[in-house]
Amino acid sequence: MAKYYVSKKSAVSGVIESLLVHRVNADNTFEAGVVQSRHQVVTALAAGDTFFTIIPSRTQPTRWDLGAPIKVFPVVVEYLKTVQDNRASDNLDNLATL
Repeated sequence: MAKYYVSKKSAVSGVIESLLVHRVNADNTFEAGVVQSRHQVVTALAAGDTFFTIIPSRTQPTRWDLGAPIKVFPVVVEYLKTVQDNRASDNLDNLATL
C-alpha cells in the first residue's frame, strides 16, 4: 500500500477529472507530480493506497503543509423516472416545463 500526496486538481462543473499526484523521495521531499485521472485515484484508493492533500506552506514558501486524507464517499441519488434506464438523470422528458 503506497502513500501519495495531491497538490492540484482539474475539475469541470465541480467534478474532478484529474489530480497532480506526488510521492515522497528518500530525502523527505516530494517528487515532481504526475497527473492521474479520477479513475486511477479511485482505483488506487480501493486497492488500499492512501492519498492526502498538500498545500503550499504560508510561512515557508519551499515547504508543503499536509492537508486531509482523500476518501471516496458513495452518494445515493434518487431519480424520477417513467422508464427504467441507465441514465444518471430524471427521464420525465415529455412533460411540459412549469
